Amino acid sequence: MIDDRYGYADVADILRDQITSGELQPGDRIPSETDLRQTYGIARETARRAARLLAEEGLIDVRGGYASRVRVPPERTEVRVTRYSRLIVRPPSTQERRDLGLARGVKMVEVTTGTRVHAYPDDRYFFTCM
Repeated sequence: MIDDRYGYADVADILRDQITSGELQPGDRIPSETDLRQTYGIARETARRAARLLAEEGLIDVRGGYASRVRVPPERTEVRVTRYSRLIVRPPSTQERRDLGLARGVKMVEVTTGTRVHAYPDDRYFFTCM
């Protein structure tokens, strides 16, 4: 029986809380569509939309035919910027996403210093001001 108390955003919130609290660790499987349907009494499409939302946020990896898993974040590299640098956070272009193999939800940080512009995926770099 389908229970309309839970929408896809509610289910995504529950899973997001489990991920951010550490209950679900990087590499762990998230509950299957069937498990979510049985646990929360939701429709298949509701379970899919919840997983899609978490994938777009970059929290899980979804591959057809395989169990969805909590995304293992890549190691981060430090980028030192001057106080005169300008940083802009933006979505990646389709080409950047493809070339860099970016997960959904990953943003680009564009650093402009003088006339030089560099773009960095926000899940692979962190920034410190010199």
